Amino acid sequence: MEARLAEIAAGDFSGHLDLPNHDELGSLGANVNRMNDELRRVYGELERASKHKSEFRAHSHELRTPLNAIIGFSQVLSSGSSARSTRSRRRYLDDILSSGQPPALALNDVLDLSKGRGRQVELDVAPFSLRDALERGV
Repeated sequence: MEARLAEIAAGDFSGHLDLPNHDELGSLGANVNRMNDELRRVYGELERASKHKSEFRAHSHELRTPLNAIIGFSQVLSSGSSARSTRSRRRYLDDILSSGQPPALALNDVLDLSKGRGRQVELDVAPFSLRDALERGV
C-alpha cells in the first residue's frame, strides 16, 4: 500500500491495489483505489482545460486586433468632423462591419469549445471583392 501511495503522489494513476481482505485493510485499499480513479479523472479534466486555455490565449489576438479597429474607427466617426465626406464615412462603416465579423466568429469557436464540439473548422465559400480586401489590407 505504501508503494502505491507513493506512485499516486508522483502522479501515476495507472495502478490499483489488489487487497482481497474484507477487513479494515481491504476497506482502506478500496478507498485508495477510488481516490486513485477520481484523481485520474480530475487530472485528465485539468489537462484538457489547460489545453483549451492555452489555445484561447494563443488566439486572443484574433479578438483583440479587430476589436481595437472597431474602437478606433468608431472614435473617428464619433468625432463629428463636418469635413469628413459621406464616402469616407461609408468606407469607415464598411471597415467597422468587416472588423466586427472575425471576433464574432472567434467567439462562436470559443462557445463551441465550451460545448465540447472541439475545433472543427467549417469552410464558408462566399464571393468577395478582392479589390476591397486588398484596400483594407493596405
